[in-house]
Amino acid sequence: MLSRAMTDFDDKFGHAAALLFRNWARVQTFLRVAELGMPHAEMILREEADNLLSASDGSSKSFVEYMKQVGSAGYAELQLNDAQAAVDAAALIFMHSVLDDAAMKCCRLIALAKPHEWERWVDDKQAPLKEVREHGYDSLFDKALKRPSQQARVRVTACKSRHDPKSVQTTRWIFEPCR
Repeated sequence: MLSRAMTDFDDKFGHAAALLFRNWARVQTFLRVAELGMPHAEMILREEADNLLSASDGSSKSFVEYMKQVGSAGYAELQLNDAQAAVDAAALIFMHSVLDDAAMKCCRLIALAKPHEWERWVDDKQAPLKEVREHGYDSLFDKALKRPSQQARVRVTACKSRHDPKSVQTTRWIFEPCR
């Protein structure tokens, strides 16, 4: 029975690690493709700005005046900076999702290995008496383990990881999640 549980744990750990690395690589690829496209985008934006300035019909004087001040190169640079900021923001959101998924998988692995150690983190979960009567404690406990709070995920992962949580320091505070 123990060897089956360990095999199941190892399979799930390997799967979680593979997903983390694959998703991380996807975000890196997204950033790289955006980086490779910037020189081409700059060339097109400069051409468009030059065409706009040379074919000005006077319908938008304030914009044409602005374009004359910054020039096609300046305009292209501003557009590229805006595009890069959007790419960076999207990558940050993607990476947050990747890390949140990895943290959730780590919590599930910890719960699989030692479910009883989660009890203090999910003790405050509420359930209607009807659910307790119909499904029992074990079923509701398993349900609570499937989606722990973010605070519980951080604390349990930090407490159960191999490093000493007291060793993570900054200049102002010491991170002690197991208190």
